[in-house]
Amino acid sequence: MASYAVPALNATSPTVPLLTEFYHSGIPIRLSGAAENAKFRYRNNSTVSGITSREEDLPVLPPGVDRSQFNAAITELERLVGSKNVVLNNKPLNDGWYMEHPNTHDAFHLLDPSNTVSSAAVYPSSTEEVASVVKWANRFEIPLWPISIGRNLGYGGAAPRVRGSVVVDLGRRMNKVLKIDPVQFCCLVEPGVSYFKLYEELQKSGYPLWIDTPDIGGGSVLGNAVDRGMGYTPMADHFANHCGLEVVLPNGEVLRTGMGALPGPNGQDNPTWQAFQYGYGPYIDGIFTQSNFGIVTKMGMWLMPETHHLTLLVTFAEEDDLANIIEVIRRLMARKIIEGSPQLRHVIQELTATGKNRSEFYAGDGQVPQQVIRQHASILPCGDCSWVLYGMKS
Repeated sequence: MASYAVPALNATSPTVPLLTEFYHSGIPIRLSGAAENAKFRYRNNSTVSGITSREEDLPVLPPGVDRSQFNAAITELERLVGSKNVVLNNKPLNDGWYMEHPNTHDAFHLLDPSNTVSSAAVYPSSTEEVASVVKWANRFEIPLWPISIGRNLGYGGAAPRVRGSVVVDLGRRMNKVLKIDPVQFCCLVEPGVSYFKLYEELQKSGYPLWIDTPDIGGGSVLGNAVDRGMGYTPMADHFANHCGLEVVLPNGEVLRTGMGALPGPNGQDNPTWQAFQYGYGPYIDGIFTQSNFGIVTKMGMWLMPETHHLTLLVTFAEEDDLANIIEVIRRLMARKIIEGSPQLRHVIQELTATGKNRSEFYAGDGQVPQQVIRQHASILPCGDCSWVLYGMKS
């Protein structure tokens, strides 16, 4: 296996993408050392290059579209959003890593990575440009695959389900925290706002507000909510704590849900758009989650007032205790003694989170023996155990 040196980090030439005005989906500089180590471990553990050469005619075409039709469509798309904001997928497929992930294919492919590839990516800068892209797709009969940042990596990331689709990458140019309201405890964000970025903006504001984040902070706040993602605090159900959407419908029309459908004073947004979920009439926000019924370009999100809380890490010794553990957790959650979304995981996950190779724990063949797992776990914060429960109580 190849070895890699950890490159030195400096302010002018970072080796990991940083969260600055020039790179929306990077990390805060205070976490750069940890990111350097994570990237080193990822590269050091790799057994293949992660780059797939391609010999077919590129870019691949959408279904039912020939090369001349596709070229004409791309020319028109460049006219709509600017040529620098349209990129053809005609190079080798580079899997990258978490902070430098591709929007061309599935970076964690199990089979042929060219099975789920895009033909191109477009980077709109506003709801209006998204609407123009949708109308363009209708005109040329080009399938679209919208992403926020594209880091839902366990589910294919940015890879389109229809081969040859055009990826609508909302994150690169639509990445602003549009509003933070310390009175109504809410915010309004675009798709490219990551948990890292929202947290940093809240810290700059000085408001005593918290966010609820999933395991890794590099994903989109909006994207996670419309995928019905979860965190850990009492506001762990992210979609349940969203408030108001702006959506581009399949015909290119723009819809606002909840109180956003009603005008505010002097032509401004309705001031209760991010405060009251339901508005008047049927509640339709749910049809824009895990669906292709529209492209969400803005989302309100409730924030949690800063509070005292208790975080829990409870360990259980015996492998066979699983059924009893789940029953106890169920009862505690029903009584609101444990809040949010507790996570129960096997101790082997604590070992994998260290980023070490399997061979560093066990060099033999076959399944790693239980006593070896517990021996290595004994030096971790969780100690010698079989099951680990993470939870919280406010």
